[in-house]
Amino acid sequence: MLRALDAEGGRAKLEGTSGRPEPLWASKTLPCTGSDNTSGRCQMDVDKMYVTYHEQPPRQPAPPAASPAVILMKALSDLVGLGGPDEIAKCLQERGVRGAREDGSKCVLVNYFRSVTGCSKLHVEILYTSYPGGQIDNPPEIRAFLQRFDRGVFPELLEPVPRCPATPAAVGPPGAATRELVPA
Repeated sequence: MLRALDAEGGRAKLEGTSGRPEPLWASKTLPCTGSDNTSGRCQMDVDKMYVTYHEQPPRQPAPPAASPAVILMKALSDLVGLGGPDEIAKCLQERGVRGAREDGSKCVLVNYFRSVTGCSKLHVEILYTSYPGGQIDNPPEIRAFLQRFDRGVFPELLEPVPRCPATPAAVGPPGAATRELVPA
């Protein structure tokens, strides 16, 4: 608790309260200097243990992080603001986002939304996008994009299909794949 400001030297004096023993730190004076190393008036809030200069407003706490739903709605509106399906595809291609056709959990849009929101439990269908706790109806521009993407109109956005490694039986001599194991 700040009880007084020392006029000379710009030091905050902490005075104890009557009837209680004074803590060791309360009897000391603390220097208060401005950012330009000059002495200035300051206030000290001992309960919170930080110094606020009288010229500066108190610091505000950081705003709470936006929920994935809010970020998802903004990402949807940003994509819609680009225009039609071709502009959406161009934006996703520039960002290097790819996905699988006809799979709501591996779609190019779900991969984009996951990268933007940080939420892994998203699912995209033609009519809606679902997230933990709810779903958002997809605007007509998003529906049109998804329909064209699922038809293969944007091959540059498709994830490459991984090839299966050759199995040893397929590489062996003819008939090797049909051999039966004989117990020893």
